[in-house]
Amino acid sequence: MKKNLLLLLKKEKAYEFKKNFQERGGATPPGSQEKGFGGIGCVKILRYYGCKALRINSRVSKSDLKDTKRIDTTPETNYNSNMMNYKLENKIMSEAHRKYATHLTHTTHVEKAAFTLAEVLITLGIIGIVAAMTIPTLISNYQKKSLKTQFTQTYSLISQAVGLMKANSSVSSIYSYYTAYDPENSFYRANEFRSDFPKYIKLLKNYVSPSKMPTYYTYDGSREYSSDGNYAIYKPDLVLANGAYLRISISGSLDGILMAFAVDINGAKGPNKAGHDYFIFQIMNSKDVLEGRKMTHLYTEDEWKDSPTAGLMGLPCSVKSTQSANGVGCAWYALKDVCPDDETKGYWECLPR
Repeated sequence: MKKNLLLLLKKEKAYEFKKNFQERGGATPPGSQEKGFGGIGCVKILRYYGCKALRINSRVSKSDLKDTKRIDTTPETNYNSNMMNYKLENKIMSEAHRKYATHLTHTTHVEKAAFTLAEVLITLGIIGIVAAMTIPTLISNYQKKSLKTQFTQTYSLISQAVGLMKANSSVSSIYSYYTAYDPENSFYRANEFRSDFPKYIKLLKNYVSPSKMPTYYTYDGSREYSSDGNYAIYKPDLVLANGAYLRISISGSLDGILMAFAVDINGAKGPNKAGHDYFIFQIMNSKDVLEGRKMTHLYTEDEWKDSPTAGLMGLPCSVKSTQSANGVGCAWYALKDVCPDDETKGYWECLPR
């Protein structure tokens, strides 16, 4: 292996010498073509290029020595001296070749391991395409999981507060007590409920101006969330300890008297859509159980367009609904984790963008 490497280096060095010589206007040295710059005749090249030890083997004849201008063989007594000098110079050059071979091997290894500019650009392009395809989906999935977690936490906070309020009350049912109705005074204990309930839940702020609340949109995001004046879409005004916004109220509804809890589970952050981060929970009877509002029927536009309660009819929660209160009946589906448009899927899985 060592011999082959040395021969390879010899040929490479001779080629460099030949190229330099020709660039200076010189002719191809005699014997170089037929000897291939690596045979026994390489000594003939010495007198053209001044190479003292291109020939690696240490054996040399008198005729070869006479061919070189650097060796004076006229006195027979100088032969042994010149021969010794030649061998010494040959040894020095062999060491130089060894170091050169080590450098050449290392350099060649690095060059083979490196990437070309074209390969790098192609790789970056592929990474960019894959990222463009996957990142939006990853972000959407992360947002849905985050909304689900915040929804569960907020529902738990409100439910616990209802339980504490009932446990510390002297009445058998907080729903029955606070929803008492008088034709002349309407729900005369509604304000009392609004002042009593916050005592049982941790707040960061007890009032935020509704004018500073975000604008909310329908479940499918197609229009601004509204009930056409037939149902109060309350904007939350209390800030809970987990950052959620809450508004509590007592009012009449299409399906009876409603003790309602309108909540924005992540505060002023987006997407600010009904059924996404805005929900309505309710207590509907003397059992004092906190529930989610549920869609009762999906009406077509021809069915609801002339109704005085057009936006709210059926408590819509569907991508198929075009009603202005679409999303008001989503809390039940979110609690059960059932998609309102496809029962085989989870609620947060089918949440529209």
